[in-house]
Amino acid sequence: MTKPPIEPTSNEVQTAAIPVPAAQYVRMSTEHQQYSTSNQADAIRDYAVKRGYEIVRTYADEGKSGLNLSFPIGARED
Repeated sequence: MTKPPIEPTSNEVQTAAIPVPAAQYVRMSTEHQQYSTSNQADAIRDYAVKRGYEIVRTYADEGKSGLNLSFPIGARED
């Protein structure tokens, strides 16, 4: 008796015959961030390829975050 095929779980790698176009977004928020946008792009691309996607566009924000710790004098707590 043969067993029925096992359906892949969401954690298993699936590939499509024709890759699905996809975009990736990478961001560098601070100079202390451990991973560069290049490292992030590589990780996303690896993930995408294993799942049948092809990265066709990259959106990158290499600036610092909007966090600003300087406040107007009236707003500071001393």
